[in-house]
Amino acid sequence: MAEPPCGVELPVELNHLIQLHSSMLSALSLHYAHNGTSAPVDLTSLVPSLTRLYRKRKVTVDDIQICIGQLQSSSECSSPSITKLRLTDYGRGRVCIELDGELTRGSVMDRQIDEDRLLKVFEEALKGSWSRWSAAQVQSEVAEDVSSGPESPKKRKRTIEDASITPQKRRKGTSISTKSHNITKAKSVEVPSSEQVALFIEQLPRAVITLSPSLEALTPSKRRGELLYAELKSNGSRSPSAKLPSTPTKKIKNLPSPSPSPSASSRGSSLLDRIRAKQAAAAASPKKQLSKQELARKAALSRASEVLDIITLIAQEKRRGDSTASMSLSSLVQQVQQSVRTPIGEDEICCVVDTLADIAQEYVKIVRTASMRYITINHHCKPSTKLLEERISTATALLT
Repeated sequence: MAEPPCGVELPVELNHLIQLHSSMLSALSLHYAHNGTSAPVDLTSLVPSLTRLYRKRKVTVDDIQICIGQLQSSSECSSPSITKLRLTDYGRGRVCIELDGELTRGSVMDRQIDEDRLLKVFEEALKGSWSRWSAAQVQSEVAEDVSSGPESPKKRKRTIEDASITPQKRRKGTSISTKSHNITKAKSVEVPSSEQVALFIEQLPRAVITLSPSLEALTPSKRRGELLYAELKSNGSRSPSAKLPSTPTKKIKNLPSPSPSPSASSRGSSLLDRIRAKQAAAAASPKKQLSKQELARKAALSRASEVLDIITLIAQEKRRGDSTASMSLSSLVQQVQQSVRTPIGEDEICCVVDTLADIAQEYVKIVRTASMRYITINHHCKPSTKLLEERISTATALLT
């Protein structure tokens, strides 16, 4: 295949495509520099990065397929020294770019892709494709003009243009073939429209997305699952009047259908009636308004068991062979605040200690002096957990 001339001018859209290919190579080089050439590049992370580098429009997977497909269609792609790219499908919508060949073997410090050479190969392949496509379009237009009838507007227009060329303007020895060549050359230098460029880009080769070996091993089972799902879906969407496939079944005698029991039919209504009756009774019963002190005592009763366990552990550490242990209320409050699961204020802890001194007087006692308060714990008189819960529930019931 002959190389395209270096003076081929490309439309703006194709120059943008070259810039997009350059941005893709830069993104790939950056990825391989950080992760090594053996790490595949996921398109879900490459496409947004490539859009930020390109800065002209949103990049799609089709654009990447065009860039790689144009490289694969180049004649220099068969060279063993050039970097080859491919697209691999790993399933679940994960498509990656991989290096094909021996460059994939190695670590992070191995040789990266040659951006300059790949960009030159891509540009030359794109120019060659554009020149061949443009020449084919011009030849098809000239063939249509020649094959058109005598009453054709195209031929009438060309006849008028030929008549406007005077003998003085025409060189001596100019033939009809020379004039046709000049018309062809004039047509070839016309600026292509955006529709023509879009048609050219549409016919460019795309890189084929191949399945990874691990996904190919799962393809048969996945195919069976898809067929089973389609069969179940078709059976579910089938109308009741549609005939089901005949299967050999045993004849069963018609048995009388069991009538629904009255208890099962009225179960929902009776449950709703009970709920409404409870709501009506709760609304009719007078509600007791608790004072601020009663609300604080109720909250202290809910945390009495937890605080009592912490006080027991603190008292065991301070116990020195005696049956009792004493400590100041301020130091106890600080240690309880550091030990509880949920934060609690100093006033709330003091309220809980007062409540414990009320419901477990034989175990917790408060000694007041002129300036401080002390807590005394008697280890021999500790109430059991069951007894403590009964006292807490009794004290809570008196508040409601």
